[in-house]
Amino acid sequence: MISRNRFFFLSLTSLAYILLSPMVFLFVKDTLHLMLAWNMALGYLPFLFAYILQKKKMQKPLMAVLLGLWLLFFPNSLYILTDFIYVDAAGFIRAELYQPLVYLRGFLAYLGLFHILFGALIGVALGLSSFESVRINHFSKWNFKPKWLLTALVFLLSSLAIYIGRFLRFNSWDILNIFSIVKQFFKGIDLFTLFFILFFFALHWLLYGLAFLFVGHDHSLETFSG
Repeated sequence: MISRNRFFFLSLTSLAYILLSPMVFLFVKDTLHLMLAWNMALGYLPFLFAYILQKKKMQKPLMAVLLGLWLLFFPNSLYILTDFIYVDAAGFIRAELYQPLVYLRGFLAYLGLFHILFGALIGVALGLSSFESVRINHFSKWNFKPKWLLTALVFLLSSLAIYIGRFLRFNSWDILNIFSIVKQFFKGIDLFTLFFILFFFALHWLLYGLAFLFVGHDHSLETFSG
């Protein structure tokens, strides 16, 4: 469950990140940091949908719509992790032939790095909190066995969506063009595609497992998300 305190904390943290992103852009002069604000807004949506879905009295059609929207936007919460590809080593290290490496102390380079890092951490917290809320309130009540298979399916779909978003440049709402997405995906599928999807699938489990270990819960991550 997502407690009220957790909801307000992560909501305010996400809002602060979005509002501060333009200020980071003014210093760093890289439009990436404006896009990170947009990515954070998208990553917040599944958390919001999961919180609304905790309401006990809700019509089944509305519940089905919200669950669909949650699943559609869930990959956005971990998508921010892929923004580390924009980190330029030249801003942190100077390498010269036959000379030892020099580790630079650039304010702007580290400001940009920390901005991506904070966004990734907030995104992971939003995503795992929303997932565990949905798992406890909905997945655990479904007659779907084995239970872990449903978690694996969500993580696999999320990994697939992250690949599609990063390399095919589709957004969540492009699901309306599902046939075009499927066509382009299978047209460009190769060994790297499988590698990236499987890597992110494993990363989902790793992050979920780390949260499990840190909260020390025997059966679920309830204390992580509530």
